[in-house]
Amino acid sequence: MLEFVSKFSPALFFLFASAASAQLGPLGRGRIAPRPSGHDVLIVIADDMAVVDYEQAQTPNLDLLASQSITFENAYANPTCSPSRHALLLGLWRSAGGDDGCMVDGTSDVRSHRSLPLMMGEAGYATALFGKWHAGSGRPWSLAALQAGFQTWRVGLPSNVRACDSSDPNAELGYGRYVRVDDGVVTDTSNEYHTIAVRDEFIQWWNTTSKLRFAVLSFQAPHGPFHRPPAVLLPPGYPATGSNRDRYLAMITSLDTVMGQICASVDLSNTVVIFVGDNGTPPRVAGVFDLARSKGTTFERGIHVPLFVRVPRGAPAVDGRMAHLVDIYTTTLRMAGIDFPADGVDLLGPPSRPYVLCGRAISNDRCARSRRYKLRNVAGVEEFYDLQTNPAESIDLIDEPSLQVEIEKHRNWLSLIP
Repeated sequence: MLEFVSKFSPALFFLFASAASAQLGPLGRGRIAPRPSGHDVLIVIADDMAVVDYEQAQTPNLDLLASQSITFENAYANPTCSPSRHALLLGLWRSAGGDDGCMVDGTSDVRSHRSLPLMMGEAGYATALFGKWHAGSGRPWSLAALQAGFQTWRVGLPSNVRACDSSDPNAELGYGRYVRVDDGVVTDTSNEYHTIAVRDEFIQWWNTTSKLRFAVLSFQAPHGPFHRPPAVLLPPGYPATGSNRDRYLAMITSLDTVMGQICASVDLSNTVVIFVGDNGTPPRVAGVFDLARSKGTTFERGIHVPLFVRVPRGAPAVDGRMAHLVDIYTTTLRMAGIDFPADGVDLLGPPSRPYVLCGRAISNDRCARSRRYKLRNVAGVEEFYDLQTNPAESIDLIDEPSLQVEIEKHRNWLSLIP
């Protein structure tokens, strides 16, 4: 198995944090980052990548991006793809009835709310989604993202919607053979490697769009099926990939290669770049210990994700505030001059909040996470953990008398999830 030095060690980020303190002050303690105005906005979503996975993969381009960004050490997502995408698109902890990305009945609630692409379009941006949707279907499904407010949707992956239909012969066929949609036009079987196709369509659109641009790159990588990516996306001499874990890490490296090409194709002096994972490690590549504590659960391995925000002319920093995908909604709208009520806060300045809420309705698993503690509620059964003294979440303190005030505080926060 491939092993690499952690990217989040204090020594690595000392110089970045020191530089940031000189220019911005310690973010999360009342100082405000420079407010971008009139900038293009690019949001990049990695599919199924926890912080621990990013730390172990070869990612020189993402490391460079992080070194130029505000890095949120305590960033969280929901336990699976669909509820996380709803959170980002709608700015809601969890939208009513919207957790299931495999709906095929045309009832996606993204169409009935003030979605992020809809509002950015109204603010004068050209809006585009490249890649995976997974936020419920429309009628027809090939128009789902367009119905939700995106003006352009290319290299769309309806298989993550249609895979729920066992009669679909093309469901989950792989990165080199998939059902593809481009602005409503369906290609029954595309043979273009999906990560490369997303890259190429994005760069073509970006370079031919003259107005302000808002784009979401929604990669399938490193989501399964796990495989060794094409050699062109791996560094020369990349090691053998004998296990699913090795192949998964190689897929993260392939995404990193494409991120370097994408960052080289945009004007970073005029583009805000946000990079985030949509949930944690897939169980099949999490290892024996974390098999039942990974994607699909509100244990740390399932919800703790990388989040970088690169602001033109902003200083790099490491920010310890609690952050969540709902905050990307609010932060992006504020950059466009829009102040709209939502569950998120602006990541570029106060106010902050002392907690995040994560959950998945299908499994009835939800949690309230503060800097030190976590309250989990799984089908009505509560667990309480001190992440400072017990990061492995192996000692349940729900009955500890001295912690009942903290537990009640976390219960009150958790009640905010519908």
